[in-house]
Amino acid sequence: MKWMERNGNREKEYIMNDAAYYRDLLKEWCDAICRYQLTDENPRIDGAILCPACLRIHGRSADAIYPMMYMADVTGDKKYLRCAKKLYSWSETMWESDGSFRNDTDSSWRGITVFAVIQLCEALKYHGHQLSGEEYLGWRKRTAKAAYFLYNEIDRLGGNINYPITCAWALELAGELLECRDYLNKAHELALYGIAHIDGQGILYGEGTPRDQISPRGCRYVDLGYNVEESLPALTEYALLAGDEELLKEVVRALRAHLDFFLPDGAWDNSWGSRNYKWSYWGSRTSDGCQPAFAKLSRRYPEFGDVCRRNTELLKQCTFDGLLYGGLMYREAGQPPCIHHTICHAKALAGVLDGGVCPGEDEKHENLFPKTKKIKYYASAGTAVLRNGEFRASVTENDLDYVAGGHACGGALTMLWHNRIGPLMVGTMTEYQMVESSNMQLPGCSADCCQTVRLEYEQENVWYRNINDKTAEILYTEEDGNPVVRIRGVLRSQEQKGIHTFQLKYQMEQEVFRISGTCEASVSTLRLPIVADRETALIQKNDIYKLELRRKNTAVYIKSSLPLILEDRNTRIFNPVGGMETIKLDLSLKKKETFIVEIRGECIKSVLNS
Repeated sequence: MKWMERNGNREKEYIMNDAAYYRDLLKEWCDAICRYQLTDENPRIDGAILCPACLRIHGRSADAIYPMMYMADVTGDKKYLRCAKKLYSWSETMWESDGSFRNDTDSSWRGITVFAVIQLCEALKYHGHQLSGEEYLGWRKRTAKAAYFLYNEIDRLGGNINYPITCAWALELAGELLECRDYLNKAHELALYGIAHIDGQGILYGEGTPRDQISPRGCRYVDLGYNVEESLPALTEYALLAGDEELLKEVVRALRAHLDFFLPDGAWDNSWGSRNYKWSYWGSRTSDGCQPAFAKLSRRYPEFGDVCRRNTELLKQCTFDGLLYGGLMYREAGQPPCIHHTICHAKALAGVLDGGVCPGEDEKHENLFPKTKKIKYYASAGTAVLRNGEFRASVTENDLDYVAGGHACGGALTMLWHNRIGPLMVGTMTEYQMVESSNMQLPGCSADCCQTVRLEYEQENVWYRNINDKTAEILYTEEDGNPVVRIRGVLRSQEQKGIHTFQLKYQMEQEVFRISGTCEASVSTLRLPIVADRETALIQKNDIYKLELRRKNTAVYIKSSLPLILEDRNTRIFNPVGGMETIKLDLSLKKKETFIVEIRGECIKSVLNS
């Protein structure tokens, strides 16, 4: 498996060679984290990590202790050990007297203690021999106090499903380290609780509160990002540590179901998830990564190794100057990298390396991307996956809001992906909001950055949109062997007010994707945000019904029955959710006017000189 690193005019070719690839990427991340470590006379600052994007100290900076201990052990370079010890000393400011760990310097949330225990246990288990006897005992004492807090308080802490699940792993680790049977028993109880939240289709739910809530449409809180980067890896780790094969079978079943939302370029399609406000294309902003689950199970299921490799390659692609950016186009959009991503995912790579399972140069497993099942609907997620020819798409009707104005619903097209081009359309929050101020990035862009395809109109400063309609009628069918989605509903405000009906139809053929429809509003607009970075050339050759997008050796062709309105070909709309840039492309509709838009993509031999 080959990848390219560009440095100026030089191109250097690497071969993914088992652990070397993962270790090199981890070293790159750890070196960058070291550069951002602070030195100050004030112990509340000394040793902390300054985020270059948020210009603050994230409480979970201390999670970097474990990967630093790993790197110190394998390289012999004492700078990593110094970094780990300084982080440990600084983190004293985040610990409470009862053993709990605060999420942030300005946060009282203590569920995050589960991650503090995991990383300290892992650091001591694999790399504690680098500490002096006194240091080891001190670190162990802190771990014991935190584990005791979790044992007594996890059931009362609340939070989303990821907390009791990751606590199962934390207490299993702590139980082994501290030789405490009570912790092991509690870990088993929590793991069973987590497994009980995997539905008949293999989808894990509960990433919202109350965890067992069901919407009027029968949907639940499901977040793909947290599921594949945190909860399911934690259940995997627990099952392997505990030797629980029955539980592991259920975890594998869930992992396979979630793979329907895994894209061939290594991305996770969380465009529709309950917490999609933290979607970063490669995963989720402050979860730890899918690598531990898929790497550690790859000996049993070789195709899982392919998942690990593809996703890690994408992480590398989004890494610049040692830091992991929050999506494919953050850097070119001028958005700085939040160091949170790097710290969290560094833990995942360290865990894979310590586990001794790093998938190497094996063949690609195309069975990961079935071509036979053209429509698959997941009831708990309220989301359907469509496949045909070159296209993949997701359509969601999930009417359970984690936060008002969060993910789209009403049969929203939240992902259109092309096999030879990548993402063409992506879904985002309807209105961008800092739902978790310490765990999200304030964008250096306009707040008007919704990138979900939508019909809408404005009246008295209120937007009425199809993607707000929680009661829309949605029909999934196949016509002539092609997936078709038909939607009837009302353009609604966030408060579900509205009177004007609409109809939409998505039709996926082998080479062409069509969007058609009509609306009862006197005047409405079809927004068509198409993914296009700043190097993409927009070509409209005296034909207002056609538009061509070209970048390097790819082309996207758009054809419409109504004039395509491109306000400014040089402007791009950026959204931190997904991390994409899109063009602002619209169709203006009169009452009952029908429109048809065709989208086609292909590779081309000639390269446009822009």
